[in-house]
Amino acid sequence: MRTTFLASLLLTTACTTEAPIDAPAPIDEIPRGPVYGEELQGSHLLGNLADPLAGGGSFLAVANTTTLPSTGAAVTVSVSGTSLVATDAAGKTYSDPNDFVSMVFASASGSELRVKAVDLASTTSPRYVLEYRPNNLAAWSDYCDPTFGTGAVALKGFWDRDRRHVKGPKLSFACTGSGVAAKCVDWGYVPGAAGPGDSAWDHHQACTQMASANICMDGSSYTRELTPILIRDFIPGAEPAPTDAPVLERLDPLATWPPADRFYFEAAWQPDGPAICLSKVRWASLPPGGYCPAKLPDPRVVEGNSEVRFCEDYTWTELQAAGALLVNGSLPMDLPLYRWSNAAGDRVTSVNGYVTDVVESYPFAGYTTLRGSDAILLRNLPGSVDPQRDVIEVFDQYNPATGDRVVAPLVGGNPITAGHVVGAREGYLLTAAGADRVPFRLFRNGDDFTSTNSHPGPGFTFVALLGYAIAP
Repeated sequence: MRTTFLASLLLTTACTTEAPIDAPAPIDEIPRGPVYGEELQGSHLLGNLADPLAGGGSFLAVANTTTLPSTGAAVTVSVSGTSLVATDAAGKTYSDPNDFVSMVFASASGSELRVKAVDLASTTSPRYVLEYRPNNLAAWSDYCDPTFGTGAVALKGFWDRDRRHVKGPKLSFACTGSGVAAKCVDWGYVPGAAGPGDSAWDHHQACTQMASANICMDGSSYTRELTPILIRDFIPGAEPAPTDAPVLERLDPLATWPPADRFYFEAAWQPDGPAICLSKVRWASLPPGGYCPAKLPDPRVVEGNSEVRFCEDYTWTELQAAGALLVNGSLPMDLPLYRWSNAAGDRVTSVNGYVTDVVESYPFAGYTTLRGSDAILLRNLPGSVDPQRDVIEVFDQYNPATGDRVVAPLVGGNPITAGHVVGAREGYLLTAAGADRVPFRLFRNGDDFTSTNSHPGPGFTFVALLGYAIAP
């Protein structure tokens, strides 16, 4: 396939089928070892199967009264840490995890959760393997997606639609593989049962906001599954302190663009409200439409107010005084592509070149005419993406003889034609189509190659589908 594609570039402009070319092997992954305080977050609160069960203004929660499977005695169930404890009418307590196998919990709507098993392997607290059914006539199904692990942690109270943790007698269960309420427990933030205002409860609440990028605390999540973030807090015993290396720095696009592949200061988080401040977005392809300007003013557009600042413009003391419990950094996960041309009319689509409402920097020497915006290119890969199967790496490729520049994959480890020289890595295309993806194609006009998500205009002939970019 790669050899055929290379030959088609050199010898002909005949049409090809709409199937992306093979990814170069091996993928030129960024050499980066584990980073102190790095974790993989997610967009789901209780789990990818559990969150859709929400109803009545809250995520699924169940009553704390039920019966003991072994005796049929009525019990009231509470949570100690993230472990279930049952108490009968005589005051006898049951805390052995095996006491809860086959226990059934009912929600206000009549749906039920059943403890199928309890997993005690390599954990400090039980992980409850749960089954769900919408009513007592339906079949049981997995509450947690087995793809990500079957266990769940028990938590006191419930979460409303804004993802605010509400104290009360109800019980919630968060899946450890896909729910950030469980991930935050594993990161060291265990809410306990004391409720809002308690340090442990508030740190867990701030963590779930941070992990799901619920920036406005309105229930909206602006992130993708298994995106790496760097967590810092102000208490010992969980994640590193804000002063620990690597130090979170500001992403200054005017100083260097495209940005280096390292963690930049993103936001500071409080337990009961929107992010205190924001310095960068976690995903450029998930724009929040201005976020919540009444709650989180944008320092780029609010003038004359010294209190509206980027996160890194605060001191750590000032952030704590403003109510911040956690801060985080994130990588440049994706970057926008823009179309450019030079005086000779040669066109290139690239992540190089920084554009806001004006052109702040040009991508390459001579390419000074902005032709428009294109799609969005993956720059770093979340854990949900298989680098050998799901993506195709693309590079800036330059032909010194003709002056042509094109962003495209390597073909069998070689540049797109014998005359091109491989330059810097641009990012990744996806190999499969999707609802939020657009085709990224290669076109040719004589010696001029260009890649884009739309036809570049008269004179250009379609050559190949290179892969899929994120929709603009």
